[in-house]
Amino acid sequence: MAPSRNGGSGRIKNTGMKNILIVDDDPVICSLLKSFLSLKKYHIEYATNGIDAINTVVKGQVKIVIMDMNVHGMNGVELIKRIHGINPALKIIAMSGDTSFDKLPPELKATIPFIAKPFRLQDIEKLIVNLFPGPEVV
Repeated sequence: MAPSRNGGSGRIKNTGMKNILIVDDDPVICSLLKSFLSLKKYHIEYATNGIDAINTVVKGQVKIVIMDMNVHGMNGVELIKRIHGINPALKIIAMSGDTSFDKLPPELKATIPFIAKPFRLQDIEKLIVNLFPGPEVV
Protein backbone atom coordinates (compact mmCIF):
# COMPACT_ATOMS: atom_id res chain seq x y z
CA MET A 1 0.00 0.00 0.00
CA ALA A 2 1.51 3.30 -1.09
CA PRO A 3 1.32 6.15 1.41
CA SER A 4 -0.86 9.10 0.66
CA ARG A 5 0.99 12.21 -0.36
CA ASN A 6 0.99 15.64 1.26
CA GLY A 7 4.52 16.87 1.21
CA GLY A 8 5.93 14.39 3.67
CA SER A 9 4.24 14.94 7.03
CA GLY A 10 1.84 11.97 6.85
CA ARG A 11 -1.18 14.07 7.77
CA ILE A 12 -2.95 17.20 6.71
CA LYS A 13 -1.81 20.29 8.54
CA ASN A 14 -4.54 22.49 9.92
CA THR A 15 -3.19 25.77 8.60
CA GLY A 16 -6.49 27.54 8.07
CA MET A 17 -6.38 26.54 4.42
CA LYS A 18 -9.17 24.58 2.76
CA ASN A 19 -8.31 20.87 2.93
CA ILE A 20 -8.96 18.75 -0.16
CA LEU A 21 -8.20 15.08 -0.80
CA ILE A 22 -7.57 14.05 -4.41
CA VAL A 23 -8.03 10.33 -5.10
CA ASP A 24 -6.69 9.16 -8.44
CA ASP A 25 -4.27 6.44 -9.49
CA ASP A 26 -2.89 8.68 -12.24
CA PRO A 27 0.05 10.64 -10.80
CA VAL A 28 -0.23 13.24 -13.58
CA ILE A 29 -3.82 14.09 -12.55
CA CYS A 30 -2.81 14.24 -8.88
CA SER A 31 0.15 16.50 -9.61
CA LEU A 32 -1.83 18.76 -11.94
CA LEU A 33 -4.69 19.23 -9.47
CA LYS A 34 -2.32 19.68 -6.53
CA SER A 35 -0.32 22.36 -8.36
CA PHE A 36 -3.38 24.26 -9.55
CA LEU A 37 -5.37 24.09 -6.31
CA SER A 38 -2.35 24.91 -4.14
CA LEU A 39 -2.01 28.15 -6.09
CA LYS A 40 -5.65 28.84 -5.20
CA LYS A 41 -4.78 28.49 -1.49
CA TYR A 42 -6.12 24.97 -0.93
CA HIS A 43 -4.14 22.45 1.10
CA ILE A 44 -3.98 19.27 -0.96
CA GLU A 45 -3.41 15.68 0.01
CA TYR A 46 -3.71 12.86 -2.46
CA ALA A 47 -4.16 9.12 -2.40
CA THR A 48 -3.58 6.71 -5.26
CA ASN A 49 -5.97 3.98 -4.06
CA GLY A 50 -9.17 3.51 -2.10
CA ILE A 51 -7.54 2.23 1.10
CA ASP A 52 -5.24 5.25 1.41
CA ALA A 53 -8.20 7.52 0.70
CA ILE A 54 -10.19 5.94 3.54
CA ASN A 55 -7.21 6.27 5.90
CA THR A 56 -6.91 9.96 5.07
CA VAL A 57 -10.64 10.60 5.54
CA VAL A 58 -10.52 8.92 8.95
CA LYS A 59 -8.09 11.63 10.13
CA GLY A 60 -11.03 14.02 9.90
CA GLN A 61 -9.49 17.16 8.42
CA VAL A 62 -10.54 16.78 4.79
CA LYS A 63 -13.53 18.88 3.73
CA ILE A 64 -13.74 17.88 0.05
CA VAL A 65 -12.80 14.70 -1.80
CA ILE A 66 -12.18 14.91 -5.54
CA MET A 67 -12.12 11.31 -6.66
CA ASP A 68 -11.77 9.22 -9.76
CA MET A 69 -14.51 6.61 -10.02
CA ASN A 70 -11.93 3.97 -10.99
CA VAL A 71 -9.05 3.67 -8.52
CA HIS A 72 -7.04 0.66 -7.37
CA GLY A 73 -8.48 -1.35 -4.53
CA MET A 74 -12.07 -0.14 -4.62
CA ASN A 75 -14.71 0.91 -7.13
CA GLY A 76 -16.11 4.42 -6.98
CA VAL A 77 -19.51 3.52 -5.55
CA GLU A 78 -17.94 1.51 -2.73
CA LEU A 79 -15.47 4.31 -1.97
CA ILE A 80 -18.23 6.93 -1.84
CA LYS A 81 -20.30 4.77 0.51
CA ARG A 82 -17.32 4.14 2.80
CA ILE A 83 -16.38 7.83 2.85
CA HIS A 84 -19.94 8.81 3.72
CA GLY A 85 -20.01 6.04 6.34
CA ILE A 86 -17.11 7.81 8.06
CA ASN A 87 -18.37 11.36 7.49
CA PRO A 88 -21.81 11.80 5.88
CA ALA A 89 -21.27 15.56 5.58
CA LEU A 90 -18.05 15.26 3.56
CA LYS A 91 -18.40 16.79 0.11
CA ILE A 92 -17.38 14.64 -2.86
CA ILE A 93 -16.72 15.53 -6.48
CA ALA A 94 -16.59 12.47 -8.76
CA MET A 95 -14.58 12.38 -11.97
CA SER A 96 -14.04 9.77 -14.64
CA GLY A 97 -12.98 9.27 -18.20
CA ASP A 98 -15.73 6.73 -18.81
CA THR A 99 -19.39 6.24 -17.94
CA SER A 100 -18.88 4.86 -14.43
CA PHE A 101 -20.90 7.75 -12.99
CA ASP A 102 -23.94 6.32 -14.76
CA LYS A 103 -23.67 3.27 -12.50
CA LEU A 104 -24.24 5.31 -9.34
CA PRO A 105 -27.50 4.79 -7.47
CA PRO A 106 -29.92 7.69 -8.10
CA GLU A 107 -29.62 8.99 -4.51
CA LEU A 108 -25.86 9.44 -4.97
CA LYS A 109 -26.17 10.96 -8.45
CA ALA A 110 -28.49 13.60 -7.00
CA THR A 111 -25.97 14.71 -4.37
CA ILE A 112 -22.52 14.27 -5.93
CA PRO A 113 -21.26 16.57 -8.68
CA PHE A 114 -19.53 14.82 -11.58
CA ILE A 115 -16.90 16.05 -14.00
CA ALA A 116 -15.77 14.12 -17.07
CA LYS A 117 -12.10 13.69 -17.96
CA PRO A 118 -10.51 15.47 -19.62
CA PHE A 119 -11.64 18.55 -17.70
CA ARG A 120 -10.67 22.19 -17.42
CA LEU A 121 -9.04 23.15 -14.12
CA GLN A 122 -11.35 26.14 -13.85
CA ASP A 123 -14.34 23.77 -13.91
CA ILE A 124 -12.96 21.88 -10.90
CA GLU A 125 -12.46 25.16 -9.06
CA LYS A 126 -16.02 26.21 -9.91
CA LEU A 127 -17.40 22.96 -8.45
CA ILE A 128 -15.43 23.50 -5.24
CA VAL A 129 -16.68 27.07 -4.88
CA ASN A 130 -20.27 25.91 -5.51
CA LEU A 131 -19.97 23.30 -2.75
CA PHE A 132 -18.79 25.93 -0.27
CA PRO A 133 -20.11 29.36 -1.21
CA GLY A 134 -18.97 30.84 2.12
CA PRO A 135 -15.53 32.39 2.70
CA GLU A 136 -13.89 29.36 4.39
CA VAL A 137 -14.08 25.59 4.08
CA VAL A 138 -12.02 24.60 7.11
